[in-house]
Amino acid sequence: MIKRKALQELLATACGLERVAFEPGMGQEWVAELPAEAAPCAIEALRTLPAWRHLSTITGQVVGDAIQLLYHCWLGRGVTLRVTLPREGAQAPSLAARLPGAAWYEREIQELLGVAFRGLPEGPPLLLSETWDAPPPLADPKEHP
Repeated sequence: MIKRKALQELLATACGLERVAFEPGMGQEWVAELPAEAAPCAIEALRTLPAWRHLSTITGQVVGDAIQLLYHCWLGRGVTLRVTLPREGAQAPSLAARLPGAAWYEREIQELLGVAFRGLPEGPPLLLSETWDAPPPLADPKEHP
């Protein structure tokens, strides 16, 4: 089982960060806060570990004036990489080139929250109609309680 400090050092070194902040999540999960541009290198670093199993999912949530992207990974325990973006003009690099299955999660977040993923291959809508002509339905939780 990987130790928290070793994981912090791995992510900081791999992503060229001075430090990676960790906090406890639910149960035994760890949550690491990262800048958006560090998400791809962090996933690559995690994939080098013998304990790496998979990227479980990517979720997004509106928190005040921000959107948080949560990259849920499994390494013998839950490790979530949290990226906080401004709600207006939210952008993040795509993981699809490294992990093709990530494209589905990113497309869902793009449609529902309006986050633009740089490098995400184009595709037909997953959840919304092709004729959808309104803001992303979950981008403003006050409009859709």
